[in-house]
Amino acid sequence: MPQPIEFEARISDRGAVEPTGPRAARIVAKLQTYRGRQALVTVEPERKQRSLAQNRRYWCSIVPFAREILSVTRDVPLSKDQAHYVLKSAFLGVIDTTLGPVPKSTTRLSTAEFATYCERIEAHFNQIGHYLPAEWEDA
Repeated sequence: MPQPIEFEARISDRGAVEPTGPRAARIVAKLQTYRGRQALVTVEPERKQRSLAQNRRYWCSIVPFAREILSVTRDVPLSKDQAHYVLKSAFLGVIDTTLGPVPKSTTRLSTAEFATYCERIEAHFNQIGHYLPAEWEDA
């Protein structure tokens, strides 16, 4: 049975699916393995992933800032990854699995969704009297 594939494509004026990007030729070849079979096709608008600047600001400013505040009452300070886990659990929510709650991922957020996520984090800390230092604003 062929493995599921996900790829970027353009929908032509005739409605044909045309794979795009550097993997286009491989995708076309892979699609041939489905020839003559029923397949489930999902089409959704392309979403812009968070930008490098957003990612840099998050990991170099927001996460260290939150880590400092969240670690104040702890004997052992949180790592950056632990602080990220706490932030995404609190501000994105969790998915209930058979192994327990798992925080939603930030990796598939669009630029707008990621901006909203970061704004929610900053707003929360602002409400409790903690403000991102100016030197961290544009890190």
